[in-house]
Amino acid sequence: MINDRILNLPATCADVGEIEEILDEFYLNSTISETININMSEVAYITTPCMIYLIALTDRLFKQNVKVKYFLPKNISIRNIMRIWRFPIILKEVTGIGFSSIVHHDDLKYFGENSLSGDVYAKIVNNDEGLEELIKKDFFSITSIPFVDDNDKANAIDGQYGKWSSSIVKSILKRHLSGYDNNNENLIPNRIIYECLTNAARHANSSKLITGSFFDKRGGMLTITYWDNDKTIVDTLRETLNEKKYIRSKKTSSENNFNNIHFTFDAKFERALKSESEYFHSDVDPTKHSTNVELLISSFYPGISRDPDGKLKFQGNPNLANESKVLKGPGMGLTTLLNATIDLLGGSIAVRTGSFFANIRKHTKKELEALPIIETKKRHETVYRIKIKEYKSYFPEFEGNMITIRIPLRKS
Repeated sequence: MINDRILNLPATCADVGEIEEILDEFYLNSTISETININMSEVAYITTPCMIYLIALTDRLFKQNVKVKYFLPKNISIRNIMRIWRFPIILKEVTGIGFSSIVHHDDLKYFGENSLSGDVYAKIVNNDEGLEELIKKDFFSITSIPFVDDNDKANAIDGQYGKWSSSIVKSILKRHLSGYDNNNENLIPNRIIYECLTNAARHANSSKLITGSFFDKRGGMLTITYWDNDKTIVDTLRETLNEKKYIRSKKTSSENNFNNIHFTFDAKFERALKSESEYFHSDVDPTKHSTNVELLISSFYPGISRDPDGKLKFQGNPNLANESKVLKGPGMGLTTLLNATIDLLGGSIAVRTGSFFANIRKHTKKELEALPIIETKKRHETVYRIKIKEYKSYFPEFEGNMITIRIPLRKS
């Protein structure tokens, strides 16, 4: 057994998938080690989803009795951004280990730096008054939210709903997001935030909820990330099937029938360096014999992930009471997340869960025209493109579920 190995992160850490490709290669060519050194010294750009992923990865490795040490970025602006986003604080809250114990000794000299000057904020907000207001409201901070019992979960949903439905946030979103206007100003709190959190709240054994958002001007996206540390989406659905529970709610109300919603996933997935393709129709129920890939995809089908027994109830919460009038129940499932993020706002969804990493988006017009003549085209259904990467057993399985919403910014 060797003492340690070095995982070198790229100068641009904008996409979790790119970091995982590096990590995958690292584990493929690495022997078992007592310590993994995460080398961020060359990082010159990083997004909140990447930082939240690193927090989840660090926590998982510690649980596997692998020590983690960080080489901090040489770039002082990036170190400042990591402080503004509370990366050291949240890393300690999640792992229980002080940041000074995780950082390499030579980098401890950076502790106590006092250079959070105005120019750092200016670089983040790009001299935009609205984005500066968002920073004041901690929109760029990574936040750890208590998420153990029903009261915690109700407070988390209530707090996040209030944050995203405030008038100043709505005005900034309408100014900067493509496809976001007065007609759908409640779309993000009512559909995206609410569904992300009610999905996490259904995981009864979760103890951690980490969130963060980022106006990624470089990538032209607003990203919103939530990570909970409970059972994976696949394990949750399989457990329900094995217990022979009813898995699909047919209705949310007399006005909203899930039986009238149909769509298809054009799935591209990578296994053992081979790429495969298959079509999945949303009107086909999964069974206990379904593969993990099938369960992952079917979790987005209408009605399946929606708490069909209606057991998820949060009482005495005025915002949630108002919300339930709109949503006709305790969440409409991940189908609603697809519709709001992809169909209405032109964005995409990334899901990291267990051994899977999935990216979901709409087909481009060219891609759609290239599809073969299938039943989908005859029924004029919505077709989503889902790309799934399945990692090998040597790769540290991701704990819980991390959902990242990407919504395009208006072109300047």
